[in-house]
Amino acid sequence: MKTVPESPIIVNELFNLTKLGLSSDLFKFGNLTLESEKYICVKDGSDCIIIDSSHGYIAERKPMTADAILMHRTFNIIAVRAE
Repeated sequence: MKTVPESPIIVNELFNLTKLGLSSDLFKFGNLTLESEKYICVKDGSDCIIIDSSHGYIAERKPMTADAILMHRTFNIIAVRAE
């Protein structure tokens, strides 16, 4: 009889973004970007929400009419795509 080995991947929830008041409808391709382990960016209508995981998951909301946003992986620099 074969035994199934344990999965080599361990998944732990570190933080739930809905605790910041963000709708789970925002968590989809083209709306949310993860850049390294430090920054999470969410596009919410005319706002950009930047979450810095290295500073206690504090969300900073900025008004921005961009199509897409992306943070630099180590510095607080935003790359913006707009028409």
